[in-house]
Amino acid sequence: MKTKSHTPGPWTVWKGHTSVHSGKITSNTPSEMTCEDTMEEVANCDAFFVGESQAQANAQLIAAAPDLLAILKELAETDISRTDDNLIKYIFIAIREKARKITAAAEGRGN
Repeated sequence: MKTKSHTPGPWTVWKGHTSVHSGKITSNTPSEMTCEDTMEEVANCDAFFVGESQAQANAQLIAAAPDLLAILKELAETDISRTDDNLIKYIFIAIREKARKITAAAEGRGN
């Protein structure tokens, strides 16, 4: 049985929109929206039932999914059984900083 895989990241949301696209946005202002490659729609967060603002927040959270998955994999695969306390602290701090950036993006506070 073949394992299903998701659309590769990064996933992004155009400012003021509720659909999530694969690809990297190079300019995301109301007057100019451009991207590096052809973008595919990954998800569309319809605002009909939840309102525009909540739909945009949902889109931001969905767009963060590939980064969230990557950081969880990194955390899950980190072997701390043979490390000293200082290295464990360093690893934790590095992962925590990545998690903070991803969280900010998922909440619409990131770039």
